[in-house]
Amino acid sequence: MAATATQNAITLKGSTEIVSEFFSFGINSILYQRGIYPPETFTDNKIISQVKEWLQQMTVKKLVVVIKDIDTKEVFERWQFDVECDKSVLSDGKPREKSEKEINKEICSVLRQITASVTFLPLLESACAFDLLVYTDKDLEVPDSWGEDGPQFIANSEEVRLRSFTTLLHKVDAMLSTFKRKTLPTTEVVSTKQVMSSVSSNPVPCGPCKQEKVNTKAYIWCYNCNEGLCSTCSGHHKKFGSTRDHKTIDIQTYKSYKPSIGAIKTKCDPHDQQFNLFCPSHLMPCCDECISNLHTKCTGIKSLTSVVEKTKIEQSKASVEKDIKSILLFLNTTAVNRTSNIQKGEQQYKRIKESVGKIRKEINKHLDLLEKKLCKDADTVWSEEKAKLSGFITEIEEKKKTLMEIQGDLHTVNVHSSKLQSFLWMHQIEQTVHQCQRYVEDMETVNYEISSDVDIKIEQNEQIEKILSQLKSLKSFGEVKVVKSHITMNRETSVRREAQVELQGQPNIHNMTMNIEKRLRST
Repeated sequence: MAATATQNAITLKGSTEIVSEFFSFGINSILYQRGIYPPETFTDNKIISQVKEWLQQMTVKKLVVVIKDIDTKEVFERWQFDVECDKSVLSDGKPREKSEKEINKEICSVLRQITASVTFLPLLESACAFDLLVYTDKDLEVPDSWGEDGPQFIANSEEVRLRSFTTLLHKVDAMLSTFKRKTLPTTEVVSTKQVMSSVSSNPVPCGPCKQEKVNTKAYIWCYNCNEGLCSTCSGHHKKFGSTRDHKTIDIQTYKSYKPSIGAIKTKCDPHDQQFNLFCPSHLMPCCDECISNLHTKCTGIKSLTSVVEKTKIEQSKASVEKDIKSILLFLNTTAVNRTSNIQKGEQQYKRIKESVGKIRKEINKHLDLLEKKLCKDADTVWSEEKAKLSGFITEIEEKKKTLMEIQGDLHTVNVHSSKLQSFLWMHQIEQTVHQCQRYVEDMETVNYEISSDVDIKIEQNEQIEKILSQLKSLKSFGEVKVVKSHITMNRETSVRREAQVELQGQPNIHNMTMNIEKRLRST
């Protein structure tokens, strides 16, 4: 899947290509794996082209694939894909930064989960078809070929939330809804507790004697015939050439193994027939009725006996046991590693909190130092200016006192002195007044500092505003990130073994296209 953009920039057109290609591939994959129709019946259609056009218009909200019974219309499965669109791209037109490799990795995870989900779903036993529902904006004009339909929900459903992927322009969330089935699949193993109870309470009857309506206890068990044998029937069993090589085991040993081995059914429950054929397409044993009704389009049907004969059970058992031990060791090592990782993470978490407090303390400490320095400078400057003002006041008070004394002495001139004395006294007074006059004139012209007002102000550092602005724009002390580093954990594995059952070649799903039986739209 490739976007029409650079490796790390996804445009609307590129995002549309990626999502529409995912829908095309995913829907084809679901319909093929669920056996709705074989690949050779796929034909070209315009459904994805229309969905692609709506994706580019940012009008698609949801796409649902509904699988239902053709006759009863009962809905078995709903594969729902919710689409979230970032419509802001329609106005700004800016591409989104995300690598193509990361998007492809997310899409592959979704597709793998779809494939894995299919393997756990029961076989569709009746003829089924599918509907494709597209949920769009209400005001969207749709072609005449599209019709209206209901949501086709499943009553009493089970829902499984699958993974999602996003191109940052389109986000797709996947979910599977299935019908709760009351019956178990035909190869399901019954409860161990039930088997143990029946084994401990009931003796194993002899199969051949039971058919003759004779109640005889078995003392050996034949795995090939899947029935118990009494001493008499066991003797006949060993004489016949067809049963001479059958694998038998004593009944007590069989009872101890029965919960894990004997509980596996060798008959088809729906048809009550022995499994005698094997379908390589579905990897399951079948009876004649199963092949006729449910596997008519499957190819390469084999005899179950020939498949069993070709299996290498002992070799597989040894290999599987080795793998189990290796996996358990790996899981234990991984669990210990994860526990250690949690402890390390707790320490890292504490250090992060401590580092934030340390940053705060360092900032406060520096601010305290700046505050003390500024206050000290203010004390020094104000003390100097205050002393000057106080000195000016002292000088002024002395001048005032001199002038007031002279003013009082003026009334005594010519009263108790001669004219010469009065002249000389007035001359001294005039000299003193003249000095005071000069003092006042100097205050107004030369020594203006005496008559000037003093204001104590602070001239703020230019960097303060920048620092405050930067602090306000600062969203956090830092970003807490998760850094994942790959840990090499070597796991011992067994030599690659041959499969017990050979699989037939599967068609390439890239060459498939959808065959739409019915086109529907629901809002």
